[in-house]
Amino acid sequence: MTRDADESFDNASKSIEGSIIQHKLNQVENLKIEKFILPDNSSPGMLEDLCLKSIHTDEISCIEDFFQCIEKSTGRKSKEISKAKIHAWLSTQEHPDKRLGEAAKAGYIDWDNETFKELKKFIKNL
Repeated sequence: MTRDADESFDNASKSIEGSIIQHKLNQVENLKIEKFILPDNSSPGMLEDLCLKSIHTDEISCIEDFFQCIEKSTGRKSKEISKAKIHAWLSTQEHPDKRLGEAAKAGYIDWDNETFKELKKFIKNL
């Protein structure tokens, strides 16, 4: 199972455990359940945070400058800044209309980046 930690890794972990118990998956013989809570199986955040860490620093710096400029000039600040940043970054790609999953399939995300090491290890061990 995978899910975003969002604001709390501990709450996300408890939510998964609760779902397992609620659906009685813990009572199924020979069923192995593994979990990975994004972004890194220990911190608050989401898939978008993990992807942002894999993007070149210069590009992220430009994206952060953009959001600081918008906040300074309008007073608006995104409630989900990681999602907003990844969408801004995606809008700079050759085909700017792709969503994150489509962008990943198109090769915009460097899956060989060290950032994805733990997630890839989790998937390989399933």
